[in-house]
Amino acid sequence: MELPERWGLGAATGGVVAKRVRAMWARYQACFRTQTRDTSENAWIYVRGLLTVDQARTFANIARRVQGPEADGQRVQHFMSASPWSAQAVLEQVRAEVARQPEIGTGNVLILDESADGKAGEQTAGAGRQYKGRLGKVALSQVGTFLARANEARRFWTWIDGELFLPERWVAPQQGTLRQHLGMPPERQFATTIELGWPMIQRVRAAGVPFAAVLCDELYGRSRWLRAQLDAAALL
Repeated sequence: MELPERWGLGAATGGVVAKRVRAMWARYQACFRTQTRDTSENAWIYVRGLLTVDQARTFANIARRVQGPEADGQRVQHFMSASPWSAQAVLEQVRAEVARQPEIGTGNVLILDESADGKAGEQTAGAGRQYKGRLGKVALSQVGTFLARANEARRFWTWIDGELFLPERWVAPQQGTLRQHLGMPPERQFATTIELGWPMIQRVRAAGVPFAAVLCDELYGRSRWLRAQLDAAALL
């Protein structure tokens, strides 16, 4: 990692962190390999760029920061947008690693929430005019439901699962060609952000990740359906 002082780290500490980030990437390399290709080097470029770019984290800026001023970012963009690696495979490994950490086995909670990112056009998967909390209004955006595991006492937090929300128009038959073009699973059906959250909680539990409670905001908490699922699973 370059310029560790920018993050409040000394030179020695920055070197240790850089080695740990490299070791993390090495553990996840297999998630970015297929039978015919190994795109894990692009994952390293992307992670390194996210941690070192001091301006807008676009694909072009990430590539120029890591690969040099002549890089245009197309390789990294293709890796993130079109390469056939599985995001769920990455998250499965995250859950497996978290489950193997007995030192943070108590005082953990899951946090269920959603987040929206603004989009310039409607050809991005799931994009549409939706409520964007950070702006406090409806805007063209892409919404995801996310699950994090946190332990305040041990200052531990990690994203542990997530799903892209698809507005109803995205699962209509006339959108089939676009869904196929974007590589979206053909079996995907409409589900609300709340309905997306429950399978994520189940996956975390099945992975053996310990947690004491599920936290959420009013939108999720007032759902009788979700509360019933949590109650039946003895998670309330």
